[in-house]
Amino acid sequence: METISLIGRLIDDAKARVNDDKEFVTFTVAVDDKRDKAVSRYYSCILYGASKNRIKYLVKGTKV
Repeated sequence: METISLIGRLIDDAKARVNDDKEFVTFTVAVDDKRDKAVSRYYSCILYGASKNRIKYLVKGTKV
């Protein structure tokens, strides 16, 4: 298994979803390129097993 660590800001509020009785949260993170600050990369993320209480902390512009 590979692990990737991303540090960036949320581009939109996180959304809670339920599929087959499994809760998860989806969000997108914008990460600046270290070499060129004018370039950003966007990563769609899924957080499994997350409770709906975490959503209040995952709002647009928050650094994660």
